[in-house]
Amino acid sequence: MNLYRVARFVLIGLIEIGIVESATAQGPPPAPVRAEAVTQQEIVEARMVTGEIRSLRDAKVASQEAGVVTELLIEVGMRVEAGQVLARLDSDRLRLEHDSLVAQKSMAQATVQEEEASVDRWALEVK
Repeated sequence: MNLYRVARFVLIGLIEIGIVESATAQGPPPAPVRAEAVTQQEIVEARMVTGEIRSLRDAKVASQEAGVVTELLIEVGMRVEAGQVLARLDSDRLRLEHDSLVAQKSMAQATVQEEEASVDRWALEVK
């Protein structure tokens, strides 16, 4: 026999012995496998973290008039410009105050007219 054939028989014998031994060896049963069809999907990576965000600059905001805020026109973290309206106040109190001042002005004007008429009558009586 030629050397090539002998090596081939030995190699085949070793392979068969290994296959037979591994097939007869006692071990854990194979894990169950579930096959699924391949589908294309978008992978969205999300991470949950805990932290605190602080602004580099803070600003104090004040109203020219006191009142109750009825509408907030901005949200936390928004950029704002100088002079931009940030909130609306309840104008009922200001309307009432305006109406009261208008009524006081009318009364004062009426009083002035009455006093002027009195002065005119007095001036006629003195002549």
